[in-house]
Amino acid sequence: MLGFGNWPKIAPAAAVYNILTLATFSLPTAAVNLANWTVTSVSADSGYKQALGSLVVNILPAICSLLISVPARGIFTRVAASMLPEEDGPIVPFDRFFGGKVKPETTGGSGRLGLMDAWTTFKWAARFRYVKTILKSLAIEVALGVVGILLVMGELALIAPRSQGSSSS
Repeated sequence: MLGFGNWPKIAPAAAVYNILTLATFSLPTAAVNLANWTVTSVSADSGYKQALGSLVVNILPAICSLLISVPARGIFTRVAASMLPEEDGPIVPFDRFFGGKVKPETTGGSGRLGLMDAWTTFKWAARFRYVKTILKSLAIEVALGVVGILLVMGELALIAPRSQGSSSS
């Protein structure tokens, strides 16, 4: 962890990441509110507006998150990695100077990667690997969520017949 003296260097990248993440989850909710859709329940007799509102609130943030906040997280991570001190060895080796874009503070440089440089030095092969890793972790999270829901539903199904039988006696 870098000290508070380095906060002004990482603050722009952190602000961009947090603002974009907030926007991906807040804008669809605001759109639903502006359209006067109610998203309390979607049943067979509810209108298409409620179903559409539910899709906008539930699906659109996930898509926006992948398209907007995932690259912003990559930029934030690259800016933070460029600020790693020389004496700290990273787990995964990388070019500390990002193709000559980072100049150490000892030679008069900023000692960090700028936001635009973080994006432009992010090679397409590395971007692909990064997104692939994010999607794999998302798939694992979804699979664990489904397994958890199935376990809870299974336990409820086992408990329900017993409680109904004991209440009728």
